[in-house]
Order: sequence, then structure tokens, then C-alpha cells
Amino acid sequence: VSWIDAKNYCTWAGRRLPTEAEWEKGATWDPRTNQQRVYPWGNEYDCRKGNFDDETELDASLMQDGKVGCDGFVRSAPVGSFPEGASVYGALDLGGNVWEWVMDNYNASRTYHTLRGGAWDFCGTGLMSSARNANDPNGRGTSIGFRIAWSPQEGHQSKK
Repeated sequence: VSWIDAKNYCTWAGRRLPTEAEWEKGATWDPRTNQQRVYPWGNEYDCRKGNFDDETELDASLMQDGKVGCDGFVRSAPVGSFPEGASVYGALDLGGNVWEWVMDNYNASRTYHTLRGGAWDFCGTGLMSSARNANDPNGRGTSIGFRIAWSPQEGHQSKK
């Protein structure tokens, strides 16, 4: 899905894309320790906590312990397939599965928009919660998606 499609869907649903700051807080911040985490689930790389070691796309030498198939899925996985990979806030799939569009531009030129979270065809540092990627707002791919955000004052009721 492109950034434009994701933004249009959010508008139709009465919601929005998260800002990059909101996405990063949800993925990295641990209010219990007042520290940032490397990955949504903690500070240790663990391919069992997200969908990001696709054995059809990557060399096994890049995988944890040199083994392929740790995540159990070929390409993307159903949402919520990795509950042990949840962030402190309970947000799922912030590490791996598909890159997620956020509202923000990637740079000052406003040519590209930001993607966060890594994807099924990444591993290691590409999945760190601090990792960013950029794409043309019309760009699409099998490893790109989005999540919906809203402010508490917007409520939680879906569009009818």
C-alpha cells in the first residue's frame, strides 16, 4: 500500500497515520525503567518475537544462530502472530512483518515519507526500533503497510 493510499484510508475511517514520534514511543519507550529499548520486546535480538527472517529472501548466515525459518512464516504473517514481541504498551507487530508508514516526511525536501519497524525481509539492525526507511509516497511493495492511530479525544468508535 502506498503512503497516499494509507492516508486516504485513515481519512475515510476518521483516523490518521501515527506521527513518527508516536510510533517510536510505542515501539521503544519503557516507562517502568524510564529507558528506551532496542526492540519493542526488549534489548535482545530474538527472531521468535517478530516476522523478520524470511528464509526465502535472506542468507541463513544473517539469521540468529545461522538458522533459517525461525519465524515460521514465508513473507508476511497474520497480524498479532507474535504476542511475545509486543511493546510495553501492548502494541503488536512493531518489529518486522511489514514496514509501516508514518505521517512524517523522511527529510526536509518532503520528497519521501518515513517507514518504521522493519519487515519480513529484514533482520538484525534493520529491525531495531530506531531504524528508519524512506519511500516515495506513491511507492508500494509486499513489505509495506500501515497502522491506524487516533488521539484519546477522537474516541474509539469506528466509522459506520
